[in-house]
Amino acid sequence: VSVIGIDPGQVHTGCVELFLEPLVREIDVSYRINVSYRIIRGTSVQDVRTFVCARPVTALFIEDYNPSNYAREDKKMSEALGRLKAEFPPSDDPIVRYIDNAGVNTLIPVEVQKLFGVHKFPVSTHHNDLNSAGKIALLGMLKDNGGVLRPLVSQVVQDALDGAPWA
Repeated sequence: VSVIGIDPGQVHTGCVELFLEPLVREIDVSYRINVSYRIIRGTSVQDVRTFVCARPVTALFIEDYNPSNYAREDKKMSEALGRLKAEFPPSDDPIVRYIDNAGVNTLIPVEVQKLFGVHKFPVSTHHNDLNSAGKIALLGMLKDNGGVLRPLVSQVVQDALDGAPWA
């Protein structure tokens, strides 16, 4: 199961893939476009496409942008998100959803982030964009009512509580 979380940003855009292998109870975390290019600068749709299209994806969750009081920044982010939505329109197969991150820190506490390997990354970004992208991926999985993703999150957490964390 391949789940990608994206946290768009003006300085950096975080892209994180969680590749879960339930039969062997392993989670692999990827955040690089390629070996030499570690992070996405700005909101490059081309670089996001390169990351997303490198392998088959089960689900893609992108943080939705909620405008605030910073009109100039809001316009830039709204335009960037519009470009992402044109490239990756919401769909059911594969799952593509735009996720409001309200409550993400309550729903995805640090302990859960550690279980999935998205708590810390060896690369620094402007607003912890990689960590945020990992949390968006997990939040999207939790919001997958009736699908296979939500029970998968529960299984990883339950196994850790039972003393048998995934590798």
